[in-house]
Amino acid sequence: MIEILATDILRALQTRDTTIQWYVDRQTGKFYPFSKEEKGLDKDETFLDDLRENPDRFLAIEEIPRQNRYKFMMNFIDQVEDGRMRVEVAQVVAHKMPFKSFNKMMDHNPDLKKQWVRYQATRQLQYMMAWFKYKEIDAMLKMPGQ
Repeated sequence: MIEILATDILRALQTRDTTIQWYVDRQTGKFYPFSKEEKGLDKDETFLDDLRENPDRFLAIEEIPRQNRYKFMMNFIDQVEDGRMRVEVAQVVAHKMPFKSFNKMMDHNPDLKKQWVRYQATRQLQYMMAWFKYKEIDAMLKMPGQ
């Protein structure tokens, strides 16, 4: 069994740069960013050599599918305690551009955004642990401070 750091998973999932591909080492649980344009971001030649020599040892981290991310937003509605705000969030998620509208709403509501960030991180970690199991990686999630 390998330990996977929650912070590594979240950093890999929240990287918005499409030129970066994250990999996890199936043996150690360590995450590596790899730039499609500049070779290794951390210039870790050992990682690059290992990736070339043992490509099966590393697994590319896939983006969580859009439909799952949408479900995260939909399920978040039930977590909003303020009734008026819950209705507003539901309306935003039902909008024709739900991701953009939802993010804009979060940017204008800092307290709600904090709640969303915590909720989203929990859902992302749950999703990824199930994904690791699907990919036959025996992993244990390690939270900060453990």
